Amino acid sequence: MAVWMQIIGFREFNSFEKEKERISNILNSENLNWSLKKQNNIEFFEFTFIDQQLKIYFDNPNFIQFSGTSGIFAAWFKFVDKENTELTNKVKKIFSQIANKYGIQKLYYFSEWFFSLDEIRLEDETFEQLIERIEKYPDLKKTELLGLEANEYYTEKT
Repeated sequence: MAVWMQIIGFREFNSFEKEKERISNILNSENLNWSLKKQNNIEFFEFTFIDQQLKIYFDNPNFIQFSGTSGIFAAWFKFVDKENTELTNKVKKIFSQIANKYGIQKLYYFSEWFFSLDEIRLEDETFEQLIERIEKYPDLKKTELLGLEANEYYTEKT
């Protein structure tokens, strides 16, 4: 069973069109070949990284989601395994640079068992419930991403 690694950065929202343009400008400045895609009526930016895709979703007004294809993100425990440190650090560096240029000061890493972002998309849970879970369980915040357990979260300054 896949348990996805989830990475988000909180943001101030303007409009989806302005946000898409802003993210596009940032991605173009990175000199990487990001392209705009649409799947299930959700627009996102995608970049081929090694043999996988990195993705940036901007469909939620409260946060930007940094994700990718299953080879990297479908198993949170592999993403946070010390054996995959080199790959994880490369992904983190790309997303952190983009988040920093966007003005996001902190990225949140957690498994979908801690909180599933799909539940927000499906309107079964809310962004406010995610914030509440983070605030309610400060003891689940870890100081290191590697070794992160399914019910824990990690934050990183960009």
